[in-house]
Amino acid sequence: MAVKRWVWWVLGTIAFFGLVATAGIGACVYMVASHFEAKEVTATQAEAEFEAVRARFKDQKPLLEIRRNGQVLVDRLEERAATYKGRRPESLRILAWESGEAKRVQITLPMWLLRMKGTMDLKSSEVGLEKLNIKIEDLERAGPSLLVDHADGRHRLLVWTE
Repeated sequence: MAVKRWVWWVLGTIAFFGLVATAGIGACVYMVASHFEAKEVTATQAEAEFEAVRARFKDQKPLLEIRRNGQVLVDRLEERAATYKGRRPESLRILAWESGEAKRVQITLPMWLLRMKGTMDLKSSEVGLEKLNIKIEDLERAGPSLLVDHADGRHRLLVWTE
């Protein structure tokens, strides 16, 4: 007895969507793996990496200033966004280190991915941030720049756009 034609259509459609789902999951895994790096480093190695990145910005003050009470000042970001006329950044980079774990983490996020969300929410009880919403358009208008340079003895955090 021959299998009816609609059964083949249903099986073919299910197989097609299964392949699309598998490709989508594979693409997501690849994207996360290629934009995230964590490695064990000594305090000296971590400090050298932070200083190399910091040297690229010479005497520039971070556009976001984190106060001890957790308050974040965005005046410099707004001022730079209003006056900057150069090229827009292509990615947001984060470099973080915690002395207790001796692990350095570097994350690179493409701006197109951040644009899909619209705002960047920062929340961390460890560095005293309760909640901060920043519009991605403001980061792009400010151009490539140092956003955060925070150190409190246990943690070190650099955030910049390039």
